[in-house]
Amino acid sequence: MSNNNQQADNSVNTGKPKGRAWGKFVVSLLVCYFVPVIGAVCLLLGPMVIPSNPLLGTGAGQMVLALITVLALVFLGGRKWIRFSGKGLKEAFRLSWPILATDVVLVLWSVISMVKNGSAPANAFPLLLGAFVYCLGIAVFEEANFRGILLNGILAPLGKSRGWVIACVIISSLWFGKVHVGHIDMADTAAVALAALKILHAGCLGVIMCAMVLRTREIGESILIHFLHDFLLMGTSVLSGGIAVANYAD
Repeated sequence: MSNNNQQADNSVNTGKPKGRAWGKFVVSLLVCYFVPVIGAVCLLLGPMVIPSNPLLGTGAGQMVLALITVLALVFLGGRKWIRFSGKGLKEAFRLSWPILATDVVLVLWSVISMVKNGSAPANAFPLLLGAFVYCLGIAVFEEANFRGILLNGILAPLGKSRGWVIACVIISSLWFGKVHVGHIDMADTAAVALAALKILHAGCLGVIMCAMVLRTREIGESILIHFLHDFLLMGTSVLSGGIAVANYAD
């Protein structure tokens, strides 16, 4: 992020009335709380609309949720964030290349094993299409929701210094990690440990996505990287026959 951009952002933040900034924060929290409720309905209806391919149906439901979230982001004043730029893409790949490189290695390893064992499913194309739509919906929804709405809502009243910006990134990323974990049985030590690791894993990804958004002032690049990460892993899992959408989260 350039010094000019930082100065502009600081002037915008400090120029907002205190009540308006906190109001944006509260509205952002409400949107991020209620949107998943709408999402649950969309995900239930999707397979009913496309019963011949449950994965594609779930993906269709996820895309509806993604579009609703984008509309919410636009309504809250974030239309300017929904864009791509060459400079932004360069910065995004600079920050995420270790993750994508690891994903590619895992994909190649799985494909080689699959070819050797001849275990590719006969309906590979419909499954991959479903995975493509589902992962795209996930990427758009989560980036618009967590980086576009929630992060900006937290930054509005608090993000007036480097320390507060870092705190806002950590808060939004930890919440991003938490939503990737379902019910936690606190009496089960192993379950608690696994949940903590999952929150940490997704939270670290969230920090990287936040860095992209704050550096580029766009969510288009984070959507692309998020989609590539999810699709590389989920597509491979689909082809190996080991995917369950209900248990998939990233």
